[in-house]
Amino acid sequence: MDESQDEHGGLSRGLCITRKTVLVTRTRKQSEEMTAQLEAVGATVVHCPTIEVLSPDSWAQLDASIRRIKQYDWVVFTSANGVRFFFDRLVEIEIEGPGR
Repeated sequence: MDESQDEHGGLSRGLCITRKTVLVTRTRKQSEEMTAQLEAVGATVVHCPTIEVLSPDSWAQLDASIRRIKQYDWVVFTSANGVRFFFDRLVEIEIEGPGR
């Protein structure tokens, strides 16, 4: 933990970034906590989301991979959004049945 963080990994009140502008590129929904922490230590936060997370046109590739999940040794996720989409889809497939 560096001295600019509190014991929970948040920004420390001792850190003063008044009159600094911070560009946050995550969606507002995903950056609420970060924004609150930055504003609490004096930053002006500008939101400029750089991506839009949407469902794919077809779930076929992911559905096929989920059905073969036991064949994999590893599953690697590269983002929190990927994890959310994967598990949301996993639940949908289970509800509809594996042989849809």
